[in-house]
Formats: sequence, structure tokens, C-alpha cells
Amino acid sequence: MSENEAETFLLEKGEVLVFWEGFSTFGKEMMRDKVMKMDAKYLLENYGRFTIDMYIFDETLTWTVIFQPEEDEDGFEHILLRVV
Repeated sequence: MSENEAETFLLEKGEVLVFWEGFSTFGKEMMRDKVMKMDAKYLLENYGRFTIDMYIFDETLTWTVIFQPEEDEDGFEHILLRVV
């Protein structure tokens, strides 16, 4: 997904669940075994304050959007996984 596609998809969801891998000591202590619920718009407006490796989904567990710093084989940093 492009960044715009990821943002559009998430904004349609409203409230989302999110977790990330904490690499710093603070990040590890703050996020260990935690999933946060927040408004997708708030998350996207503050994404850079949290982390660059993030996993976003909702209570249906039918999709996950992954924000990652590495590009995949198609050159995308934003990946959408859907459960069919």
C-alpha cells in the first residue's frame, strides 16, 4: 500500500487497536504485553511520536496494517494483510 492508501483505509475504521515493538528501554517497558485502543486519526497525526514499526488492526481481527521502516519486495513500507 502507498502511504495515502494506508491512511485512507485506517481513517475509514475510526477506532483501531495498535501495538509496536519497543527497541529502546523506554519503548520496551511501555509497550511490553500491551495493545492500545485509539482513534485512527489521532494515531496517524502522531505516528512519528510513537515508533516506526507498528501493527494496526481492529476488534474483528480480519485485517492488519503494518507500518515498517524496511521496504518490501514491491517497495512499500505499508502493508495490508486481510484474513479471507
